[in-house]
Amino acid sequence: MLVVIGVVLAISSPSLRGFFASRGTADAAATMLSLTKYARTEAVSRGRPCRLNIDTQSGAYWLTVQDAGRYVPLDNEMGQRFQLPEGAAVDVRSDSPAASFPFHRPA
Repeated sequence: MLVVIGVVLAISSPSLRGFFASRGTADAAATMLSLTKYARTEAVSRGRPCRLNIDTQSGAYWLTVQDAGRYVPLDNEMGQRFQLPEGAAVDVRSDSPAASFPFHRPA
């Protein structure tokens, strides 16, 4: 019986790895969307601009708020740095051509 379980796990391992990799990408997309919605809410409630920062080299992204002319991290869990999963890519698009660029974390 133990051999059968081992064989089944060995066969299903590659498909499970793909499932968890795609799940990580979906989670990162949901987090990024949540951050943009939260930034809009914070900007209205604080009366100050918020910014979604993206580090294209490391694959990190995080929110900051303008304070005394400079942008500082938010003072809550939404101000932490989030990380794209390895191999994930995001295409950032805007109405402004200068604000559109590819964003990916190499595998």
